[in-house]
Amino acid sequence: MITILKVAGIILFAICGILILLLMLVLFVPLRYSLRGEYAGIESPLTYAKIRISWLLRLVSVSYSYPDKQSIRVKFLFFTIFDSKRPKKKKKAGKKSATDKRPAKEEKNEVTEANETTEAIEVNKANELKAVNEVKAPAPADEPEEEKPSFIAFLKKIKQFYENIIYTARNFYAKIKDTRQKVSDFVNDLNYYLEILKSDELKKAFSLCTGQLKRILKSIKPRKIRVNLLIGRGDPAATAKILELYSILYPFIGQNISIKPDFDREVINGDFFISGRIASWVVLWSAWKVYSDRNIRKLLKMFKNKPTN
Repeated sequence: MITILKVAGIILFAICGILILLLMLVLFVPLRYSLRGEYAGIESPLTYAKIRISWLLRLVSVSYSYPDKQSIRVKFLFFTIFDSKRPKKKKKAGKKSATDKRPAKEEKNEVTEANETTEAIEVNKANELKAVNEVKAPAPADEPEEEKPSFIAFLKKIKQFYENIIYTARNFYAKIKDTRQKVSDFVNDLNYYLEILKSDELKKAFSLCTGQLKRILKSIKPRKIRVNLLIGRGDPAATAKILELYSILYPFIGQNISIKPDFDREVINGDFFISGRIASWVVLWSAWKVYSDRNIRKLLKMFKNKPTN
């Protein structure tokens, strides 16, 4: 019995250790991404581009190529799990059912019998309808006598006209009252939301969200950027202006972008390479800080429990 408990404890401890190890790998091993491509010229589109996302020394990788292959490929180790270029297997046609194997003579007989039954039913209906029409033939109605205009009819028209005026006036007043109430509700809601915008909770929540967003963007921004360009405008003066702008931006872009001028012809081509990584724990930690913030919860409660007018 003790031996069985020891073995069960060792197995349980091993399973927990494996789960913790997988969790640590997911949290602290970043996803790596890269993007490379080439541009052939002004008249040509992007001639080549490839995006790759990998994890744990390319244990799992996803790649997309454009435009020569235009395929998405997912790999695990050296095995291709998914490839959009792989032809799909065609489904085999299903077997015919037993009802489709009936002889043609039986089907023909069934159709003939159905047609005869339908004709008989239609003839019976026509006879019944004819008999009913003969029995219930309407008698010629007497022409109504023309009503002569009278003083009472004139008074009724005046009364109807007065009632229409009263109804229109009441309806117009109700619409004005309803519009006034809607405007009042809108003004009250606007004042309520303006008070929220001026509150300290919103300022603190906004500061927290912007800070966490900057942290996420900083963690996922490209670590390597390399761009090589050959630019020419066909006019030496215009090409010189581009070089002047490049010299102004050089302190900010550094050696990541290299521009070579061509003063004799109008041309633009080059290649680029961008790579970086995404740390899962940074994104999850920022999301947790935003979710657990007291000010954000209070703001959500204020928006949800807006007082009714």
